[in-house]
Amino acid sequence: MNENLNADNSWLNENESYLKNKKRRRKMTIIFVAALWLIGIAVFFYLKNNDELAYMYGIDSYYDALNKGSSYCRDMMKQELTDDAAEGLSSKGISGYSQWIDILQQLDARIMEDKYGEGFKVAYRIEKTEPLTEKELDDYRKNIAIKGDYDKAYRLTMKEHFKGPKGEGFEKQNIIVARKNGERWVFQEERQVELGNDIRFLYTVDAHYDRINSISADPSSLDSYDFPENTALMYAEETGALAEEFGEGFQVTFSLDSISTMSPEELAYVAEYAGIDEDDFIKGYKAEVVEHFTSDKGENTSKNTMLVPFEDEENFLVYDKRYVDMYE
Repeated sequence: MNENLNADNSWLNENESYLKNKKRRRKMTIIFVAALWLIGIAVFFYLKNNDELAYMYGIDSYYDALNKGSSYCRDMMKQELTDDAAEGLSSKGISGYSQWIDILQQLDARIMEDKYGEGFKVAYRIEKTEPLTEKELDDYRKNIAIKGDYDKAYRLTMKEHFKGPKGEGFEKQNIIVARKNGERWVFQEERQVELGNDIRFLYTVDAHYDRINSISADPSSLDSYDFPENTALMYAEETGALAEEFGEGFQVTFSLDSISTMSPEELAYVAEYAGIDEDDFIKGYKAEVVEHFTSDKGENTSKNTMLVPFEDEENFLVYDKRYVDMYE
C-alpha cells in the first residue's frame, strides 16, 4: 500500500492544503521576481537621477552663459589637455582650453544673435537621455581632447526655445556629458563641436604667417612656393611693407583675440575684391589676431583681421584684411 502511494502522487492534486501552498509559492516567486525587477529599476533611476543632479550644474551653466553672452563657470574650464590637443590649439594661436571655450561660447552666442536678435533668451529642456554604449564610450575616450579616465557618459537631446527681437524659433542639439575620474563631468555641445570644425581655418592662418616668416628671412624662398602670380605678388608686397615698418628679416607669431561672424556687407566686400558673385559665399567668419614682431629693431605688436568666407560647408577662403585694404 505504501509503495503504491509513493509511486503515484496524483492524490496530491486533490489535497486542498497542497494546492494552496503551491499557489502561495507561485505568488511568492512572482512577487520576488517583480521585487527584484522594481529594485533594479529603482537603482537605475537612483543612479541616473544622481548623475543628472551632478551634470545639470554644467548644463545650466552652459545655457546661462548663452543667455548672458558670458563664459562658463571658471572651475569647469580648468582642464588638462592631451599633448596633441594642446599643440593643436597653439597652432591656432590659442593659449589654452579656457580661451578656446570662451571663443566658441562667444561665437555660439553671436550666431544666435544674428538669427534671433541681440539680447535673445533661450529656454531648454532635455527631451531624451541615452547612455553611451561601450563602443561609443571607447570612441569618446580616444577622441576627447581633455585628459581623464572616463567611466560613463550620456547623450542628451536638448530642445531649445529661442526668443529675441528678430523673432523666435526652436533648435535641437545633442550634448555629451561624460564623467571624468569618477567625479567631474565634461561637456561636449554639438553646436560648439561643429563651430570648432569650422574654425579649422586657423591652421591656414598659421600657414600664412609661416610663409611670411620664410619670405622675410629669405626673399628668394618665395620662388619655392607654387603660387599663382597674383598670390606671389601679394606675399612679396605685404612682406616688404612689414619689413619697412618692423625691420628687415622680421619674424612674426600671432595669437587669436576673437572670432565673430561676417556681416552680409563684409561678405559682399570680399566678393567684390575677389571678383566673384557675393552669393557664392554662404557664411563667413572674422578672426581678430594680435601679431608679435621681432627683428633688429626690437619687438612690436600689431593687430590684423583675417576674413574667412565659406563657399560651402567644407570649403573656405582666407583673406588677410591688411593686404585687401592696401588695394581698396
